Amino acid sequence: MAGYDGGPIIPPPSMKTIYLVANGDLRLSANQKCQEAQAAMEAQVVAAVEREGFTVQRAHPFDPEKGHGFIDSQKHGMEVFRHLPKDAPPVVAGAVWQYSHHILHGLLTHHGPILTVANWSGTWPGLVGMLNLNGSMTRAGARSSTLWSDTFDDKKYARRVAGHQPRPDDGAPSVQPHPGRLRADEGRGARQGLFAKAAAMRELGLEVSLCGDV
Repeated sequence: MAGYDGGPIIPPPSMKTIYLVANGDLRLSANQKCQEAQAAMEAQVVAAVEREGFTVQRAHPFDPEKGHGFIDSQKHGMEVFRHLPKDAPPVVAGAVWQYSHHILHGLLTHHGPILTVANWSGTWPGLVGMLNLNGSMTRAGARSSTLWSDTFDDKKYARRVAGHQPRPDDGAPSVQPHPGRLRADEGRGARQGLFAKAAAMRELGLEVSLCGDV
């Protein structure tokens, strides 16, 4: 598949550079309200990756006029992926709800290994948005891997984000949920939710393996 044309506005990727993509809502008010949660989640992901000696570069900047740093339209998404080096390893990191059509076309034509990352929260629906995007990619035949966590401080997790690779040649999507630390009063419900989501993803044809203390 051919990538987008056009000169890059960011440097060519290196073995140690990962490009972070933040997809969002169509609604300005929703993106503004969710910006704080997204920024906090991105800081956790960046810290985890940098501890492993890798560099994270945002594929698109924060927009001070709009008050958020999300991709907020299909046109915006096309522009981001048009200038992303075609072999760069993008990490689509989300702590909030997102509209998959903003970036699906870019992911379908991208050459580098794709990783989707989400938070684990009862307040901010990053995991729900990620599953929506994953389902869209699976349906369209895009190859990707997935991770999610609540704390992003697990060393194995950080290494998988930093060194994510294309899926195996057998074509099965790779999913690595990580529940992080669960509080005692919510552990049982969280585990049940985790297993339910894993079962749903298996029905979509995704290969799911659980890591961490579940």
